[in-house]
Amino acid sequence: MLVNDSAWFAEIAPSWDKDSQPCYVVVVKQNFEYSNQGEVSVELSGPDITMGDGYQGEGALCELIAANDMVPFKQGFEWYGHLTCFPPTDRAAHVMEVSVELINEYGVLMNKTLRVTGERRWRWSLFGAIAKDLQPLTPIQLNYAVAFGGQAPNKPQIMDRANPLGRGFKLRNRDGIGQLLPQVEYADQVLRKPRDTTPVASFAPIPHFWSPRLELQPELDVQAVIAGDYPYVEALCANYHNYAPADQCLPCTLKPHTTIALSGLTKGLPYGQKVTFELPYIKPELVMMRGAMQTPLNMVCDSLILDTCTQQFSLLWRTTVKQDGIHPMDTLIVMPEQTPLPDTESSV
Repeated sequence: MLVNDSAWFAEIAPSWDKDSQPCYVVVVKQNFEYSNQGEVSVELSGPDITMGDGYQGEGALCELIAANDMVPFKQGFEWYGHLTCFPPTDRAAHVMEVSVELINEYGVLMNKTLRVTGERRWRWSLFGAIAKDLQPLTPIQLNYAVAFGGQAPNKPQIMDRANPLGRGFKLRNRDGIGQLLPQVEYADQVLRKPRDTTPVASFAPIPHFWSPRLELQPELDVQAVIAGDYPYVEALCANYHNYAPADQCLPCTLKPHTTIALSGLTKGLPYGQKVTFELPYIKPELVMMRGAMQTPLNMVCDSLILDTCTQQFSLLWRTTVKQDGIHPMDTLIVMPEQTPLPDTESSV
């Protein structure tokens, strides 16, 4: 049914659309890489389309290492990924800020800044528990294992619903002595005492069984599942399939001339130096063929997936077609790319 004549990855799969109607979802995945100078190039050997969530670990302590690319819809535009903090080359660092900024011609769309520290532990002093033994920063992946969260001491069944993998959950001051602190936090909400709490700070995708995505899970309709019908009692909310933390989501899908700036997330740069590049806007041409009749289908870009260790990123384009709108003899074709990769201005 799907013929991919483009240079990108493309897949089609049955699903349920925003209106709870049976549909086919079509996804095109474009892969790129970027240099320290902000030069962007096509990466044809980049990651293929991920057909389902990929996990590492067991139970609630699973880490989501690959988010499903083939979901039928998302709300607006989101970005997420496995981002690595790299210490600067011009000085020794124990603490630094890292940031991702999205900018268009009208100004800043989004800026997320996190504070990253070297390893440190709670120690006892005359003033109670304090953070001591701060170690120099080394390259560190900013995943949920180094953020706030985790399990209650001696009660592993009690865990932080927003991040069971983390550090510092349900500590009393004396219980914290010798324990590691989170290494990534929001700069204005750092822990002062072991008993304190702070929001989970990460750039990584969120599993569907952690908060806040857990609260979006609808009730299953068992009889409908058995019958092969729409499997839920009610319609899914608009952001049900969004994986990113809320402060990594925009209300609108990707538009042309959107620039991204990365700070503290690129190997081999001095402190504060950014890598800035424009996100390529190369809209895939998708056509439904019915005999000699051609019907163009509109695709939107709703996801950016970043990997700052490999300096690669992916853009996901998506559309859905209602199943009753496709004849068995129809063919969906992703046409050969007509628009070359635009020149990108670099600034570091």
